[in-house]
Order: sequence, then structure tokens, then C-alpha cells
Amino acid sequence: MTWLPKLKKSEAWLHRFRAKARALEPPEPSTELLERILASRAAGARVVLETDDHPRNRSRSVRRLAAAATVVLVVGASAVLRWHQGPGNAARQAPPLDDLTRLMFPWPSMALAQQPDAPPSRPRYGSVPDLDGARLHAGEWRYQVRVKTDGILTSERGRRAYALAEATFGGHPVWRITTSWHPQGFVDSILVDRATLRPLRRVFQPARVRFIQEHSTDSLREWLVRRAAPQDTVRSAVALPNAPLIDWLTTKVALQALPLAPSWRGSLYVVSTAARGLAPLNLRVVGRETITVPAGTFDCWKIKADGPDYVENDLIWVSRHEHWVIKTRSRPAYDTEFEELLVSHTSQGPR
Repeated sequence: MTWLPKLKKSEAWLHRFRAKARALEPPEPSTELLERILASRAAGARVVLETDDHPRNRSRSVRRLAAAATVVLVVGASAVLRWHQGPGNAARQAPPLDDLTRLMFPWPSMALAQQPDAPPSRPRYGSVPDLDGARLHAGEWRYQVRVKTDGILTSERGRRAYALAEATFGGHPVWRITTSWHPQGFVDSILVDRATLRPLRRVFQPARVRFIQEHSTDSLREWLVRRAAPQDTVRSAVALPNAPLIDWLTTKVALQALPLAPSWRGSLYVVSTAARGLAPLNLRVVGRETITVPAGTFDCWKIKADGPDYVENDLIWVSRHEHWVIKTRSRPAYDTEFEELLVSHTSQGPR
């Protein structure tokens, strides 16, 4: 094993380097540092610092656990993707990216406590005015998720359901939007202002953690709580603009509140987590089409979308009368196509 002496030599050099680095005197802060911090704060930046209930040694252990879990996740996800793409497995497609992302929730991620490095992208179209929440009606919409490869091979990837119900929060009327994934069993619930659909509070509770978000007028705060070790809660925050804003979970519902018409176009901001920050969702009506799905035949607006969870030239078919999402189509790769098809609904829609 000729590599062992080289490895030991590298380790010895690394130990000497660390010892010299620790011996260096830290630089004194510049005189304008306070002014820069105050200016950053005034601009809306938020930084969550450790408190007394998060000792440094505990924070270090959490970071180590998160780093190790991230490595395991990346390696495992890569292996799964390679297995799905290997010979003899053409009928089994790689799981969608949002499902892989959700696998990270069982481990606290310090990335959730970071500020976005850059401001959100500029919207492609004019900002959508205040959303008309009065167009919404309580109900439930169930979708079949399927993936098509090379335009030939089609397989089902489970089902999703979106339920909309009236509720109150802090004494004010709100909509409760519940999203569920089957057969995974995930359930995500969010409360939004009934008039504007601006998010107020979101709770996601998979098996091992509890993910909570609370929105104020100008900021988003969130917590990732490990049920087995609540003392290791990870907190984060981000500033929000005073503009029409929705959560990514409410995208399908928000389309009901838009004034869709021939050649209509508009952009609005979507927020998911503090780590991902804000991103514009750009929508443009490109035509009218009658389509048939398991729930029936619908006269639809055909909409091009790009933004969070969409890529350029993704398509959404929205019924002209109710503004329900009837079908979506996404092409993350040239040979792969994801679709959601409306299977059933309980809402009667506007009368």
C-alpha cells in the first residue's frame, strides 16, 4: 500500500497548518462595520443567531449530523437515479425532484438558516394586482401523476390532492389549503388570507420532524423541529416584499383568482422556504383548447409557465369558467414528460 506514507504525510502537514492558523491573530473589525450592518438591516436582511438554548457544542453536532446526512442523501439519490436508468429498468422512472428534496426533512439542515445570496430574479411580465380571493370556492381536487419517457412508455407516479376550506386564524377569515401526496402519505397544510391569498402559517409534519412557517407583513420565519430532539430546532428567517405573494403550495389555487383572458400575462412572487427565498412565477395565456381528462371534458385556457417548480415552456390547462387546473405538463428533460391530470373534484365552482 504505497499510498499510506503519502496519506500520513498529508495528515501531518494538515495538522501543522491548523496549528499555525489557530495561532494567527484575528483582524480588528473595520470602523464602518456597524454602519454596514445597520444599512443591511434597514434593507430587510435577516440573520438568525444562536441563543442560549443552542449551545455551540450542540450546534456543532447538529451541523455534523446535517453534513453526514446530506452526503448520504446525495450518494443514495445518485445510486437510485443510476439504478433507475440502468439496463433492464426502463419501466421504472427516477423519482421526481420534489420527492427527493423531501427526503432531507428527517435531518436538520443548516442551509435553512442562510440568507439568499442574491435578490430574486426580475419578473418577466407586469406584476399581478391583488389576487381576487372572492373567486375561490371550497372543495377538493384530486390529480393523477404520471411520467412519460421517449413519448412511448407511461407509468403512474401516485396521486395528489388539494383541499380548500374556510377557516379562521387570529380571529380573521382565512382559507386552509391542504395538500396530500399518495401513496407517500405526506400532508402539507397552509393558511392564507382569504382576500389576497398571502400566506400566513404553514405546517408540514412528516414522520421525524415538524416544519413550521409564520409570515408577517415583511418577513418569513420558520422552524425545523426534530421530534426526537426538539432542543436541536433550526430557525431561519427572510425578508418579504409588500407585494402580491403566494406560497408554492397555493399555485393551483391562486390560478382561480387570476383574471385570465386571451393574451393575458402576468407575474407574481412565490416563496417556499427561507433558503430558497423568492422567485417570480411568470404566466402567459397562449391559447384556448378543449381537453379530456379522467374528470371529464373541459374548455380550457392554455398557459405557459416558468418559475418555481416550473421550467420554461411548461404548460397548464385551466378551465375557462371555474379556473381549475385541469392538466399540467412539465419536461425537465428532452425525453421525459411529467403530467398531472384532474381525476375528480367536489367543488361546484362559481355560479
